[in-house]
Amino acid sequence: MNRFAVIMAILVVGFGAIIYFNRQDAPEAGEVSNHVIGEGTSGVTLIEYGDFQCPSCGQYFPVVDSIKEIYGDEISFQFRHFPLIGSLPNSMSAHRAAEAAGLQDQFFPMHDLIYERQQSWSQADNAAQIFEGYAEELELDMEQYRADVGSSEVLATINADRERADEHGVTGTPSFYINEEPIENPQDASEFFAVIDEYIERETGEPSQNSPLNADGEIDPTIGSQSGDTLPEGFDPSEFVPDEEQ
Repeated sequence: MNRFAVIMAILVVGFGAIIYFNRQDAPEAGEVSNHVIGEGTSGVTLIEYGDFQCPSCGQYFPVVDSIKEIYGDEISFQFRHFPLIGSLPNSMSAHRAAEAAGLQDQFFPMHDLIYERQQSWSQADNAAQIFEGYAEELELDMEQYRADVGSSEVLATINADRERADEHGVTGTPSFYINEEPIENPQDASEFFAVIDEYIERETGEPSQNSPLNADGEIDPTIGSQSGDTLPEGFDPSEFVPDEEQ
């Protein structure tokens, strides 16, 4: 064997080893997450593929939060991870924190804190430490949280959600689906409620029991929750003007 052939053989073996070890190190996708609120008695499930650092997702958060409160068990709401890793540097840390909290049945409390305080950590150099503070605030088992937040199990779940998003053709956040069907991102709160009402009536044959919309399709703050309460405090639908998808 001449010298050139020996060099090529070494390079081929070395390149193969690099591919092998990269595959070993790359976490495989696990099971898709199952973070759900609401019983979905109408047969309607609203799914959001979201990124915690995405400004548009942060703008949609108050409206999505109001949907969960207003419709209660009439619908189910499911959040799936879609971190925009390349453009949003703190995104993955946020998703890891929420998923780790979820292993202690505190996904949505962490989810809510992360969105409510998006401005305080989005550009921070110590985002992971900030999220650890949120975990302490939620009184999580901190030893377990610290083990879980960096675990391959947590990353595998996030990757599984991203793979499901890819199958659905998701390219930006937030992306909303109802009963696995994509919908155009509503441009105001009343439009969002109207879409949900349409699907509820489609599934049940009856109008929503909890819709906040009156006969003219406008938001009536005196109706729409199971207890008859008004819309959540501090929520002003007139201020809801989302940015373009990120």
